[in-house]
Amino acid sequence: MNILQKIKKQLSHCRRSDERFKLELFLKAQEKSGVLQACRDTGKAPRYYYYWWNRYRDSGFQIQALEKKSRRPKSHPRKTSKEVLHWVHHYAAKAGESPENIRRRLEREQQIRISKSTIYRVLRRSDKKPSDEKMARVTLAVNKPPQTPSAPLPRLGERYVLLKELGRGGAGLVYLAQDLHDERRVALKTLSLETEVPATLVHSLQNEFRTLASLGHAHLAKVFDFGQDGNTLYFSSEYVAGRDFLDHCRGANLNSIFQLLVQVLRALDFLHRHGVL
Repeated sequence: MNILQKIKKQLSHCRRSDERFKLELFLKAQEKSGVLQACRDTGKAPRYYYYWWNRYRDSGFQIQALEKKSRRPKSHPRKTSKEVLHWVHHYAAKAGESPENIRRRLEREQQIRISKSTIYRVLRRSDKKPSDEKMARVTLAVNKPPQTPSAPLPRLGERYVLLKELGRGGAGLVYLAQDLHDERRVALKTLSLETEVPATLVHSLQNEFRTLASLGHAHLAKVFDFGQDGNTLYFSSEYVAGRDFLDHCRGANLNSIFQLLVQVLRALDFLHRHGVL
């Protein structure tokens, strides 16, 4: 029995007006007119349709899922099958697979239909349980012999301790550093020259730093300090932990990518309007 036949059969036996309305909405959307047209005809928003349709579908098309009082139908299988668990973890292990992508691939490649909320629940439960790899690391840490003290971390001037390299470009390096004066972690951008630093370059960079320090925007990192240590010029800014933008976009949906690009463009527009770039 296909879905349409099941909906029609339940509709013929259903006596509750609220549940009949939802079944008729499903039937209209599945038969000809589509979701948007069916919602327009019945005066309901698409999110109303998808909320009840997802509950109905995830319950195995049981009419109890359409009851308002029950958050979940009593016969809904709370325990996810081992096959579904296997495929969810399989796709989640691949780089860039978001819950929405996992749901689509399960439906397209494995003919398994589950909601995105179920996938979230499976992944959250797996995160709470320590894996064998994590347990192995804990065991090794306990049994690890004491090590000799490591060499002191490099410093830049008297103020910054360089913790690790964050990135590099054509003109310099960016470090994660500890600011000893203000007791905070910062992103420290450095420019090292082989010869003595020209006074004109120092003056130009100081002016640029003052301009940036005077600006404030929700999508721009704050700048804190500008200085010189020998042939190295540097300035510190707010350290924002996160992922590489392109890596994030590979596993994100178009809407979230669009929202991020809007934030970037707003920050660029703000800089342009203040004479920067």
